[in-house]
Amino acid sequence: MSKTIFSYFTVSDPDLIECSVKEIQEICNVSTEKHNSAVIFSISDITKIIDLFKRNQSLQTICLLLNKCSDVSKFSLSHFKDLQTIFGKNTTFSVDVTGVKGQEKRTEIAKQFYPKLHEEFANLGLQELLLDHKTPQLLFQIYDTQDGYFIGLQLNVKDFSSREFSANKLFTQNKF
Repeated sequence: MSKTIFSYFTVSDPDLIECSVKEIQEICNVSTEKHNSAVIFSISDITKIIDLFKRNQSLQTICLLLNKCSDVSKFSLSHFKDLQTIFGKNTTFSVDVTGVKGQEKRTEIAKQFYPKLHEEFANLGLQELLLDHKTPQLLFQIYDTQDGYFIGLQLNVKDFSSREFSANKLFTQNKF
């Protein structure tokens, strides 16, 4: 019995990309490909992804790779047949575009992606997704590699590089 192999990509701060490559290789025991601030790898043992969640110190996001394409308008989900198990009725989503400078460019890429995403869902007989920027159930990440795009489903809810601090820990004298 063979295990299903899934591909993933991670995004890191450009200054930490070499550290990210080493972390992924050591924690997941896989080979990697570096693309600017992203690292792509394939793995069949889901427990390795859980280990990466727990132990990484340099990643911002981990995404299930849905598609690599030269243009977002060429995005396809045709190789994912079991998406019904992920996407339910009235599922909300948002899109995060990274690797691109300028909000206008990010917005333009996201606007090109929305209709193609809806078309792909219709082709697979899935329920239509509802756009929700505030509290989406799913976050699609588009990473611009300068040669094309990695499009994935972000697995972590919050950016790994953001840290929560309480006022009590930051300020020893409570004067608020």
